[in-house]
Amino acid sequence: MNRQNENMMNLKPLCDKLIAGSRIEPQLYDRFHVKRGLRRSDGTGVIAGITKICNVHGYVVNEGEIDPIPGELIYRGYQINDLISHTEQENRFGFEETVYLLLLGELPNRQELDAFTRHLSACRPLPDNFVVDMILKAPSNNIMNKMARSVLALYSYDPECESRSIENELRTAIRLIAKNLRGAVANEAEGREGMALGQFVTGMAFSNVGLGIAHSVAHTLGAVYDTPHGVACAMMLPIVMEYNADVTGEKYKAIAEAMGVDTAGMDQETYRKAAVDAVRQLSVDVGIPTKLAAIKEEDLEFLAQSAAADACAPGNPKAASVEDIKGLIRKLM
Repeated sequence: MNRQNENMMNLKPLCDKLIAGSRIEPQLYDRFHVKRGLRRSDGTGVIAGITKICNVHGYVVNEGEIDPIPGELIYRGYQINDLISHTEQENRFGFEETVYLLLLGELPNRQELDAFTRHLSACRPLPDNFVVDMILKAPSNNIMNKMARSVLALYSYDPECESRSIENELRTAIRLIAKNLRGAVANEAEGREGMALGQFVTGMAFSNVGLGIAHSVAHTLGAVYDTPHGVACAMMLPIVMEYNADVTGEKYKAIAEAMGVDTAGMDQETYRKAAVDAVRQLSVDVGIPTKLAAIKEEDLEFLAQSAAADACAPGNPKAASVEDIKGLIRKLM
């Protein structure tokens, strides 16, 4: 008898004790309403979460009986078989397209897919010696186990692995917009690609915070004068930044630096002004007007009241009265 078999025999009493000591009486599951294996007592599945990302469908209940059906895996409303069929018919890979669908909720057009694919490619290089140290020196018979271990190991290579703050997401978004907006307006591919990523990161940050009075005023200007929302936001942003500056702590320093400003040696007042100036200059560079000729003095009261009542107004970091908002709008005249 070899040593391995002998050791296994020696372990059997321990295994028997483990089983005896871990057994749970079946009636306790019913008593405490515990769902074993995410199943009800009749075999139907339980709801483990609510998501728009995917759905699995494997049976129907017919007169109280569970009837199996061909399994369905649905990504964002699309049958997985349909997604695979289309990529096979067109003789192309479908990974990047499927990732885009899962993350953003819709299938990309060709331009969006090309930009997203380039971004994924730029993020693929592994750290120096990672392949040797993590993969070749510690092989595994289970590829999924190897992938999981490698992903966990990459955690230690990421200097911002714990940073999930709104501030960090916004800082990243501002840096991307400052770098790429001019190129996007000039219809350069790299600029458009950078702005696509910038708006994605911005959206993640905006989903967790209020938008403030720059947006509430923009809504009003759009409703009254048909001003495009993006243009109105860009016109109001530096004006509202000036208004909010004294309650922002050191946040404008991060904004200035993300906009490319060297803040070394600047005091608080100076770097706040530098942040506002950099945002204003970016707007000017891409053709955003600084004045809106349609605004009339007699309109100000209605505009300000509407903006103050807008759903975005409470998200502003500094309280703004109707009179305050009138003063801000007046700067566009």
